[in-house]
Amino acid sequence: MVPQCAAALLLSPCLVAQPSVFERLRDVGSPPKILIVDGQTITPGWAERRAVHLFCPDLVRDRVFARMLADERARRGDDAPVLDEEACARAGDVAAQRFESRFPTASEELVERIRLASGTSELLLDELFLTDDANGKWPEVTLEILRTQCAGADGEQLLTNVQNTRPLPEFWMQLLRGWLHKGIMRRANIEWPWDGLPAPICMRAAGSDWSTVQLWRELALQPQQLRIASALLVIEIALEQELRDMGAELSDEEFDRRYAGAAPDSIGFPGLPISPSPAGDRLGSLAFTTTFANGVFQRLWRQRLAHEAHVEDELTEEELVASAAALRKRVVAVDLITFTARDLATGAWREDPTAARTRAARCAKSLRAGTPFDEARDEDGEWFTGDERIGIFERCNSVEVLRTYLGENEVTDLVFGPSAAEEIFLRASIDSIVGPLPTPTGAVIARVRARRFSGDPIAKDHSRVREHAMWTRFSGWAREVVESARIEVR
Repeated sequence: MVPQCAAALLLSPCLVAQPSVFERLRDVGSPPKILIVDGQTITPGWAERRAVHLFCPDLVRDRVFARMLADERARRGDDAPVLDEEACARAGDVAAQRFESRFPTASEELVERIRLASGTSELLLDELFLTDDANGKWPEVTLEILRTQCAGADGEQLLTNVQNTRPLPEFWMQLLRGWLHKGIMRRANIEWPWDGLPAPICMRAAGSDWSTVQLWRELALQPQQLRIASALLVIEIALEQELRDMGAELSDEEFDRRYAGAAPDSIGFPGLPISPSPAGDRLGSLAFTTTFANGVFQRLWRQRLAHEAHVEDELTEEELVASAAALRKRVVAVDLITFTARDLATGAWREDPTAARTRAARCAKSLRAGTPFDEARDEDGEWFTGDERIGIFERCNSVEVLRTYLGENEVTDLVFGPSAAEEIFLRASIDSIVGPLPTPTGAVIARVRARRFSGDPIAKDHSRVREHAMWTRFSGWAREVVESARIEVR
């Protein structure tokens, strides 16, 4: 049943705030433009390189892996295996289809290159490293790599068992392929941008420099992806200059100490997708591995640590109480109407998010005119599946569930603006319709049907409360700094 207040939709404070840094960079696209942030210039190469590593980390790794296999094959000369062309073609077709489904805007040339390289790589790995020689043994290089992955007595016993078992079950073959992939990549001696490479070099691996321009063109990334990468650079530069003016920069020694001592799952930001998961597509990309997240977001993480060290003694009683209230467990019944700038079939960006927000505004106007919410949802909602129940949450027990659904995390809050999920889950009035609220890929209108607490209040001295309060302080400060930054697009 539609709430009585549906005719007077609430306007979220998110909509009357300053434009997000993503919106301010609307003119950034193809060809890439030069950005000037508070007098500091960002040339196109920097943003392009960030976009490549932000949105295509697995493709970059695959390119290096293929190069390493090709080098090993060349090293063996006449002893190198001869691959079955039909088997390579079949494996390549599967890889190309998988690639096209994830990167629908990729050029035909790139898809064909993936078809050839992936088909060859999958078979070449088995032929080079997991095929017995005349004595029924694996090559010594295989054993060297696997020993590094199977440390300790249990690992040695496992390796012995695997060598003495023929044929190996497919499960063990998949496990061995994964170990070999990791070991081969370690031998590539990869240098990343965060290791200090100049902008024209996207990465250095297997004894070669990989050109930023070349990878950017081959991957055919979209203008919105370049805007996201540019926005992250703008944020980092603005925060870095502000921290310098505050005398709050973190020394290299202190950062190295904190960074080296951090657990893998604590590096980055709370909720940052740093490991493969169904919710990994939060920045319009694929799930990040820990290594890539640590590198791509290392500068921003360092700035967060610096700000935290500068203000950690300034947290007020009110901030701790507010964070404790925000973290208290509750259950919310909410229905959503989502509008997206993504293609509903492929997930690729099809337009600027502003277009999706325009459609959301039309829907809001219709609701104000008396259109029932469920009718508007059925007619105007944009969904990635045909499930009619998608976007209906009878018992949503975490704001993170809504944030994941809407494609939000702490980084997107800085790039695209304040969280719509938090507005809906924590603050929207019961029996009300709120929106349209901007999201990273478009907009959302929400009907909040019920909310109740499901747990006891959290003590304000709880460690999670302090972490939440510090993040709230940092993100608010960061938005203020970026809003006041002078940004020029040339």
